[in-house]
Amino acid sequence: MIAYELDQKYIFPRLIASSFDPTFVEECQKEIVEYGRNQVYHGKNENDKILPSNAFDGGWCLGVNYVPASCESCGDGREEMPHLARVQEQIIRTCHEAYGIYLNIGISVYCQWMNWTEPHGYAIGHVHGSTSQLTGAFFIDIPEDSGNLYFEDVDMEIMPTCGFQAEDVVDNEKMNVNTFYEHKPRNGECVIFHPMIRHRVGTNNSKLPRVSLAFDLRIGM
Repeated sequence: MIAYELDQKYIFPRLIASSFDPTFVEECQKEIVEYGRNQVYHGKNENDKILPSNAFDGGWCLGVNYVPASCESCGDGREEMPHLARVQEQIIRTCHEAYGIYLNIGISVYCQWMNWTEPHGYAIGHVHGSTSQLTGAFFIDIPEDSGNLYFEDVDMEIMPTCGFQAEDVVDNEKMNVNTFYEHKPRNGECVIFHPMIRHRVGTNNSKLPRVSLAFDLRIGM
């Protein structure tokens, strides 16, 4: 069993949990990045070309689960991301250990997608809504200066799950942000938090793509 480094922080005042796999880069990173590159740049048909989502400027969101060619919604036969089971194991273990969830209570990763962010791309402030109990990100290939993860405390009871926002107006005062917490991710790290904490990713100022896996979790369902 892999020995993860576990960490816990409380902000706004909810728990942010993280775990780090020190063997991930050597054993998994290259295959996963190559998988993402092929999905983004070498699609054989239009369904393989994943367009940027509304909350994601300068990048692609792409599914990582196997989709059979007969699937009416996609139908492109996309292959499953390499090492997906290993990444999911770390996600679920982090939930059990950091949040104190009993081992006999099931945790399912019911929605997950890869974020492939080109240079100058970023993700605006958003929440994941009420369909999940927890949400998070797994960091696959995060070059230096490619954008940190920001958690924001805002004066809004209802926040949009997505929308367009220019980077030059992502300003604490204009966005009604009281306080924020900045997290610098590491390759092989998993971060889990409450789905209604607004979060965003800074601009990728490196010359390389920034690759991460986002996910939503359900507990006991």
